[in-house]
Amino acid sequence: MADRDAGGAAAPRPLAGMDEWEITTYRESLQKRLALAELPVLSVPREELQRQLDEVLAEQAERERAGGTDENP
Repeated sequence: MADRDAGGAAAPRPLAGMDEWEITTYRESLQKRLALAELPVLSVPREELQRQLDEVLAEQAERERAGGTDENP
């Protein structure tokens, strides 16, 4: 299944292909969407957003283990 952005549209490319800025922006958009009390009508379900966020966090953790980043979460 293709990765999706916080609004439910397909992400520009797989997480592994995103640079640090892209993956951080994607993570932030997922976190903002999940923080909403009520999701917009056309949004993917909250469970799917949480799964996507979990994948992003795992990818960022793997990158830190593999070589570290200068990112400040």
